[in-house]
Amino acid sequence: MNNKQNNIVFKPNMLVVGFVVAQVIFIAFLGVSISQLSQSDEITDDNPSRIPVATIKNFDSVVPDGYYGSIEILERTLFELILKNTPSENVSTSVDVMIREDSVKTVHFEEQNINYLSAIVDIPDLEQSYWFYNEYSNDKNNQYIEYYKSFRIFCLVEPQDIIYPEFNCKDDFGLAGRRELVSDLITYFDFNYFSPSYSTAGGSVKIMIYPHSFDIDSETKQLYVQRTKEAVVSLGVPPDLFVYYVAGPGDIIQSYPPQ
Repeated sequence: MNNKQNNIVFKPNMLVVGFVVAQVIFIAFLGVSISQLSQSDEITDDNPSRIPVATIKNFDSVVPDGYYGSIEILERTLFELILKNTPSENVSTSVDVMIREDSVKTVHFEEQNINYLSAIVDIPDLEQSYWFYNEYSNDKNNQYIEYYKSFRIFCLVEPQDIIYPEFNCKDDFGLAGRRELVSDLITYFDFNYFSPSYSTAGGSVKIMIYPHSFDIDSETKQLYVQRTKEAVVSLGVPPDLFVYYVAGPGDIIQSYPPQ
């Protein structure tokens, strides 16, 4: 008796296969969509592509060689201030900024090994302008730099600097921040025949100028005042924020016993 082998051929139902494939694709798509919806809106350094910045396009071309500051932190802080001053507009995550080249000021304080940079930046697309300063050094542990205020960004105050008069700018420091800057740095300037000093205590706006000799005439006193004003201007700060007083013998505080 011959046994015949039965060959069973499986023929898939194409409608069923198509349905299963479609379900797999749908589930995969749904999983991706849910993961995107659940992604935090918080922007962190772990995802640098999502960090919004204000890109200073001409920074390298106008800043002196050997810049040791952090342009990334400066740009990020600038962007935050732009957002505060643009509450009703949809600001892109990348804003193009230009340094106003004729506004750049630099000072080097040799004894303290501090470099100082200040400039005005313009954002033409938003019609905004700001002024910033930055203290930096190649000495990472420079004792003369208080790093929490080594850079700050301000609104403009000088009428001749304002090219967008409709911009209602607000910053965190105002005139007090500019005066604090001068208070911190004015004693670092090296003058041959006098020493300036300034304290913001009590809201004072008086810069004291102490001559190394009191045997000076009125013209020399005016020269010392002018030199001090020029030092303030070199920081990018308006000199008329202060009054200037040349000290006489009666202004010297004696210490007993002498130190």
